[in-house]
Formats: sequence, C-alpha cells, structure tokens
Amino acid sequence: MGDGPDVSVVIAAKNEARYVAEAVNSILSQTGVAHELVFIDDGSEDATLEIVSKIAGRDANLKVLRNPRKGKVSGWNWRCCTPISS
Repeated sequence: MGDGPDVSVVIAAKNEARYVAEAVNSILSQTGVAHELVFIDDGSEDATLEIVSKIAGRDANLKVLRNPRKGKVSGWNWRCCTPISS
C-alpha cells in the first residue's frame, strides 16, 4: 500500500450549516482504517463553508473544495473545483 488513505469519503453539499458539523465530525471520528474526507461546497450562501473550513484547520484528514453552484454531480467530479484548504 502507498502512503495515502485507504478510504476516501466525498461529501458534496450546499447550504447545510445546520447539519454539516455533525456529519463531518462523524466521518472524521471513524477508526480502524486510514481515511480522508473530501468536502465539496457547492456555492453555499449560509455558514456551511466557514464551519467546514474551521474543522479542516484542526484535522488534516479533511480537504475542502469549492465548486461554485455547479450542482452535486459536478461536485463529485471534483477535478473542476478550486481548493480552499488541504
């Protein structure tokens, strides 16, 4: 195996400030396998991006990308996204 994670989890979301911290922290707290979480913000107009970016500042396993209002399918195809943090 390489040095990267065994599992990558991808979340694409827009305007989910109410639930995003719980969802992200739940994934990041999993144990037993090396993992990363790639969060793709789809142009949120609420505090979603700020909440996730704050968590990313404390956990290197979370990568945050911004996909300005292109929809979840485009978000999952994250080559088009602009990195916010790594």
